[in-house]
Amino acid sequence: MTQISIVNTVEWEEADWLRLDCLGEVSYNPGYPAGEEDLVVRIGKAEIAIGADVRFSAEVIRHSLNLAMISLWSTGHDTVDLEAARRQRVVVSYVPAYSSYSVAEHTWAMVLHLAKKLAEADAHVRAKRFDWSAIQGMELHDMTVGILGAGAIGMHSAAIANGFGCRVLACTRHPDPVRAQKLRLTFVPFLELLARSDILLVHVPLTAETRDMVDTHAFQRMERKPILVNTARGEIIEPKALARAVDEGQIRGLGLDVLWQEPPDWDDPIVQKLLASKNVLLSPHCASHTREAFRKLTSICIDNVEAFLRGAPANVLT
Repeated sequence: MTQISIVNTVEWEEADWLRLDCLGEVSYNPGYPAGEEDLVVRIGKAEIAIGADVRFSAEVIRHSLNLAMISLWSTGHDTVDLEAARRQRVVVSYVPAYSSYSVAEHTWAMVLHLAKKLAEADAHVRAKRFDWSAIQGMELHDMTVGILGAGAIGMHSAAIANGFGCRVLACTRHPDPVRAQKLRLTFVPFLELLARSDILLVHVPLTAETRDMVDTHAFQRMERKPILVNTARGEIIEPKALARAVDEGQIRGLGLDVLWQEPPDWDDPIVQKLLASKNVLLSPHCASHTREAFRKLTSICIDNVEAFLRGAPANVLT
């Protein structure tokens, strides 16, 4: 019988466990591995490993002698050494676009919170004050929204922006004129996106090309001092440049669902600066965490295992 190891905590319902039990002998390892050696132990003799937010490095893959498949319980796959997986003939499958609605909605919840100064308004009333003139928000209608990344999440964000009556710009390596017409957006180069945006949304995946993409030079090009929201990956924004931008008022508001280190080092001066800043809104990488999204995530993750066992792997990265 095929051995399947779930290498970290998952949030599954009983029907999911029953479905996986029909596919093989399942071992569950809750929590997260302490390092590479622990992850190898958790994989053990399994042919299939299921996991998310754990690093399947070249060493882990090399020492997992029976491993034939990694079924990621996630869309993000920057934690897997794909080249090492190819060398070892390990199939890696992922779950595309399961949380695109949830993440786009979370992104815009952050935008609204910052634009309407809801934290300040709530604190004002809780202090038993009721002076409307003390709180001045920002009207979104007719603002220019810049979207970095034109995948499923970026396009849902564009649709929401259209609903607010915003002008929408997007930057991607593969502009699609049909998509542009459908969503009433204009594809522009990166530097133009930075210069023209009142609201800037980061929706690109983390790659070697996008790592530290929003750096000091990028912040200097943000002529309109935008609200900046990142619900993609923390490493896309260079931390020291971000701290300077907050200090120097290069952005009028900042929403982060992701950080460059997760969980963060709470003693990091940059983290402390963000925690102390009034115009910064933080959440713990939870944008995708809705019941609806997680039902889809788990279903497709198990679909991928079934497809592999049938000899027709789906959603394959290697």
